Amino acid sequence: AASFYERAVLSEETAEGHLHLADTLVRIQRNDEAIAHYKRAADLYQGEKEKIGVLANVVKLYSKTGRVDLALESFNQILDLQPGVESPEVAHAHVQVAEALIDASDYEGAIQHLTTATEMAPALLRGQVLIASCFRDMGDVHEAITRYKRVTKRNNNQDYTALAALGLVYLEAGWFKNALSTFKRALAGNPAAADIQYMIAMLNGNPQSPAHAPMGFVTQLFDLEARRAAFFASAFLPWGPGIASSLRTAYVPSARARAAANASAASGGRATPVAVEVTALEGAEDAGALEPEPELHDDAEPESAFHDVFGLVFTNLHTHMARMVEEELGITAASGYRWLDVVDLGCGRGQAAPVLRGMADRLLGGGA
Repeated sequence: AASFYERAVLSEETAEGHLHLADTLVRIQRNDEAIAHYKRAADLYQGEKEKIGVLANVVKLYSKTGRVDLALESFNQILDLQPGVESPEVAHAHVQVAEALIDASDYEGAIQHLTTATEMAPALLRGQVLIASCFRDMGDVHEAITRYKRVTKRNNNQDYTALAALGLVYLEAGWFKNALSTFKRALAGNPAAADIQYMIAMLNGNPQSPAHAPMGFVTQLFDLEARRAAFFASAFLPWGPGIASSLRTAYVPSARARAAANASAASGGRATPVAVEVTALEGAEDAGALEPEPELHDDAEPESAFHDVFGLVFTNLHTHMARMVEEELGITAASGYRWLDVVDLGCGRGQAAPVLRGMADRLLGGGA
């Protein structure tokens, strides 16, 4: 199909031809070529709406491939086409840029774009969920709970993604009754969710067969650990077992204070990933509709207790992994007999590399 559209573009160059060719190239993962044809289609289109739609695809591809600076450049082209115009296309472009910034651990820049997007399109629940997830990844459990709850209330407790995420944050805070209640609501919306079934059984104290956690549950924990560790590393703050309370003291209150200080800032002009202009989503008109539900917990303030709740998952994990490999293969790292090709897909701290290197001919990942 790609060669067919390539011949068509060569014989008669049209915006639609470049667009169809770019769409086809995306499907076969020739992303750089797709971007070039999307850009050419944008040049050839006369209407602003068509140009914006095509440039949104460019933003998405740059974001997908981790080129945040180029995604922002293309995003600014969209804003230049319709300065001051608020449209669903522009709102979605803000979300795409925010997703790229999240991947780069620039959560404050992401929150700014997401706030702008949700102001343009209040029904854009994905934007609201991502804002809550940003605060979760930054370790501000209180703000994450508040915002996840707002999403679930606005969607009549039907948003499975928000409910599952809210339950996990409750679990991290040690509010186990709240977590159990929330997971049950999530399971009602997605009865086949194995990770939610596991967490409900875990909180109820029911034994599981087989006696191991589902892949989805483990993936969530490792991803959250990796994202939060990367964020705190970028802020030159420690993160790990035994120091969570110092993180709450060092960062979370100041993050919330910065957000509050900027809540009344003017939101006009072009968004940038550096400035922190978090606009409060609570409006006076919403106050009655968003009264907090009765809580089941006894604590006055939720706090991150990630390593208190999940610490055993990460404690000496690298040594346990190495021991399992040794036992399974009948070798020891101390023997110096290296013959394995090892790929470490952990949290990115590099703790596994020293214990795996002794048995590895080649070691990828893990700070190798």
